[in-house]
Amino acid sequence: MKVKIPLTECSISVIMPVFNEVLLLDPSIHTIDAFLSANFLDYEILIIESGSIDGSGEVSDRLADSLVHVRVIHEGKKGGYGSALKIGFKNAKKNLLWVVTADLPFALDHILTACPLFEKYDCVLSYRVDDNRDMSRKLRSMIYNFLAKIILGINVKHVNSAFKVFDRQMVLSLDIISNGWTIDGEIIREITLRGISYTEIPVAIIERSMGQSSITASDPLKMILNLIEVRKKTENVKDV
Repeated sequence: MKVKIPLTECSISVIMPVFNEVLLLDPSIHTIDAFLSANFLDYEILIIESGSIDGSGEVSDRLADSLVHVRVIHEGKKGGYGSALKIGFKNAKKNLLWVVTADLPFALDHILTACPLFEKYDCVLSYRVDDNRDMSRKLRSMIYNFLAKIILGINVKHVNSAFKVFDRQMVLSLDIISNGWTIDGEIIREITLRGISYTEIPVAIIERSMGQSSITASDPLKMILNLIEVRKKTENVKDV
C-alpha cells in the first residue's frame, strides 16, 4: 500500500517541451516557478527545447541561469512532442512528473488535487470540461479520440487532455516508442495492459492567447498511422 505524503512534501518535476515558444516561455516559466515555490518544498522545472528558430533556446538558457529550480536540455532538433517528453522523463529527478506546455492550457492549482491521489494511483490523467475552443478544433479532437480509443482498445474520457501527472518510476518502466502526439495514447494503452492504476480528474481548458500551436494539417493522419504502429508494438504486452 502506498504511503500518504503531505502535499508540501511531494517531490515534483515539471516537464515542459518547447519548440518556438519565445512569446510565452519567460512568463510561463516564471508563473510556474512562483506557483510551485508557494506550494511545494521540492521541485524542479525541466525545459526540453527542441531546435527552436525563434530565440526560445536562448530564453531557456537565461531562465536556467536566473532561476535556481529551472534546468534546460537542448534536444538539438525538433524530434516531436513525444521525443521531448521521453527526454524529460529520463532526466527528471523528482518522484512525480507533471507535463505542462508553455501555453498553460489549464489552471496550475489542479496539481493540488492530483498530488494526494498518488496515495492510491500511479498516474493522474484528465478529461476536458468547459471546452470553449472553436467547433472545428473540438470536432477534430472528438474524431481523434474516437479513433484512438478503438485502435488502442482503451477506455478513457479524453486521450489527449493536457493535464497529466505520472509516478516517475512507473513511467520509466514503460517501453514508449512514440515521438509525436500519440505518446499520450501509447502511455494509456501501456498502463491499461499492465494493470497500472490511474484516475481521471476534470480540467477546464484555457485557450492559447499568444504564440501558435505546432500541430500541422498533416498531423492527424500521421497520428492515426502511429496509433496503428503502437497497437502492433503492444500486442504482446502482458499485465504485470
